[in-house]
Amino acid sequence: MARMGVSKDSLEGVKVIPAGFYDFRLDGFAPKKAKKGDTTNFNPRAKVINNANGLNDTPLFISLNSSAGWIQKDFVHALGLQMDIEGDMAFMPGNWIPDPNDPENTEKMKYEGPMLGRTGRLEYGIRKDDKNKDQNYVKSFVCNIQGCQEKHSTDLK
Repeated sequence: MARMGVSKDSLEGVKVIPAGFYDFRLDGFAPKKAKKGDTTNFNPRAKVINNANGLNDTPLFISLNSSAGWIQKDFVHALGLQMDIEGDMAFMPGNWIPDPNDPENTEKMKYEGPMLGRTGRLEYGIRKDDKNKDQNYVKSFVCNIQGCQEKHSTDLK
């Protein structure tokens, strides 16, 4: 019988990286229903790039929920794009393609659009989680829209 395992280091959870500014690349999304079930966590899949301290390809945790439009806007602006405005609604650019076998399941939807592969910059902070352990969080996104006059969050804690 075969066994599959993980490295002992991975049992500790996600590695906390130093607070500071990081360039990142968006590789995709892994949407999940939020615990309450009435919103969706988009769970961007992003990694550190252009880092001189050996942190390239380190995954970044980015909290991005369907109910937090101001964070979506900051995230999209960091990638050098604008939100799509249709009437009184704003959308991240691109489309969510449903699974033909389960079209209502948002967790099986795949993102297609201009954000994939784009790069941006964010500021990472460190805070305590509910078990009093250090964890990273996005403190702010750096806007990449030339001449942007929008107000952007400076502490997303």
